[in-house]
Amino acid sequence: MEKNPFKSVTKKLILSLLSALFLTFCLLSVSIYLSSQKYIHDNAFNHANNVSSNILQALDRRILGVEQIPQAINNFVGPYDHNKHQNLPSKILSSYPYLDECFIAFASSGNSPHSLHAIRQQQGSIVCHKGSAPVFTDATHIFRKNTKGGCWAFLNCQNKQCICYCVPLPEKHGIHATLGFIFRTDRFINFVSDIKPYNSGHLFFTDNHGETLYSPLETAPDNIFEYFTHSTDNKCRKDFLKGKTSFTTVTSNNRKHFLFYTPVSHLNWRLCIICPYHEILITSNKFYGLILIICSFSMLLLIVMTFIIARQITKPLKVFTGYARNIKNGRTDAQIMSIKSNDEFGELRDAFRYLQQNMDSYAEKLRVSEKIQMEIRVAQKLQQRFLPRPLQLPANIEVKGELRQSKSVGGDLYEYFLINNLLYFAIGDVSGKGIPAALYMASIVKLFRYVASKQTSTSHICDTINTYMSDNSDDDMYVTMVVGILNINTGEITFTNAGHPEPLVVHPDRKIEPIRIYPDAPIGILENYSYHEYKYTLKDNTLLLLYTDGITDAEDKFSQFYGKDKLLANLRTSHSLHPKDVVNTILEDLLKHTHETELSDDFTLLSILYKKR
Repeated sequence: MEKNPFKSVTKKLILSLLSALFLTFCLLSVSIYLSSQKYIHDNAFNHANNVSSNILQALDRRILGVEQIPQAINNFVGPYDHNKHQNLPSKILSSYPYLDECFIAFASSGNSPHSLHAIRQQQGSIVCHKGSAPVFTDATHIFRKNTKGGCWAFLNCQNKQCICYCVPLPEKHGIHATLGFIFRTDRFINFVSDIKPYNSGHLFFTDNHGETLYSPLETAPDNIFEYFTHSTDNKCRKDFLKGKTSFTTVTSNNRKHFLFYTPVSHLNWRLCIICPYHEILITSNKFYGLILIICSFSMLLLIVMTFIIARQITKPLKVFTGYARNIKNGRTDAQIMSIKSNDEFGELRDAFRYLQQNMDSYAEKLRVSEKIQMEIRVAQKLQQRFLPRPLQLPANIEVKGELRQSKSVGGDLYEYFLINNLLYFAIGDVSGKGIPAALYMASIVKLFRYVASKQTSTSHICDTINTYMSDNSDDDMYVTMVVGILNINTGEITFTNAGHPEPLVVHPDRKIEPIRIYPDAPIGILENYSYHEYKYTLKDNTLLLLYTDGITDAEDKFSQFYGKDKLLANLRTSHSLHPKDVVNTILEDLLKHTHETELSDDFTLLSILYKKR
């Protein structure tokens, strides 16, 4: 038959260790993955937040620079004089290339022009003209004011969104003038196109409603909410509209992207950063790779160490298994391997050496024990042969006897036989246990059968048995007995009690009457002892019960005796006085009492029911 490989201790140990290592590796990988996801998102958010902070600071500097232009002009040329500074707008455009238009508007209606206006052409040339300034009529809304009276507003210039900054000039000669700058929104914030937060990512600006103000990509969506296509993006929409700084993942061109947004508070805009999601994973992928290499190397090292340790542990077990197999086959002279350790293998080595040294004596003891057990089984069978055989009795007499043996051979006995109209019966308990008690019991039974067949006096029967057993007793053995003769016609009993528990008489009304007499000495103790006999007459349907002390001395698992009280209570509640029913009921109750407890002694019952003819 092919050997099952999993029965090997080595393979089982290796398989168990490898399973534990694999499970640990999986749990570690899952833990690293879950913790790294939070790290990746936090790292990407912090990076985007830092980039956006730098951009917003640059935007603040540009806005502040625009607001400082009037002050710089005033410091350089003094209060505006129309006669002296008619070319001032064109000079301002020349000095600040990100401005598209510059104008000076007048509130008075003197002979001076209503406004001076300079415009930067697409070729870069500057054209000046005089006339009305469409600044205030085309303003969509004012989104910022400062302490100098200046205000910022959005304009629509030739279908392009522009920004206008206007500030009043110091009065001179009663002239009220306003200096204004116009520049396209995309040109004002196009400096962010050179900033790359990621290789493939880009920045863009939107208004507070999500409409794109500037994006370096021509394919950018007109509204940022086009990225939010799933129901799970509702929170992101609300956060965006409330001006919160946050991030999310979106899908663009069937690819997953990382999207960051933060408010530009003083302009009521939003600065957004978007990049493919895989780019923020580059660092983590390197980290994953390093962790995977380290874990794989550690796993390989642990596997190798597992095989080495398992073989070192199980090698002595294989040797001990082989030696045990030799012992099984009868080879007790095989040499045991030398183990110098003092651990469990050392103890096992010492145990095998002790077993080897004592194997022969163990084997001899086992043979002797087996022989004794076999002799006990034979003695038990022989003891059963000395019990009375089924007997044909008159209709007015019923007899039932039962002897239950413990594990060893005991000395309990009972006997009954019929001669003419006389029923001879006896019950006894030999002192001691084992084969000597069984032999003593056999001698008593044989003597009783022989002597009783020639006597009609129970005292003479006991005298004869006592004389014989006292002459031949050198081991202080004795037997307690009740010997009786029942006249089946009259119900009269002649009996002798040689130190045995008193018989019980159970009347039809379940009244129990012990036959109380002073018992004689047990048979086999006093050589010239003379026994007495007594008479008792049984009434109609009366039961006579005799028993050995194995009944009342039976113990349960709490070492509580069955006792005479339980025996009497059982007789009082017995539904029938037929000897067989009485004996079976007592035995059932006794076995319940001794449940799961070994019997320490034999117990015997003999029950006789008398009915008048």
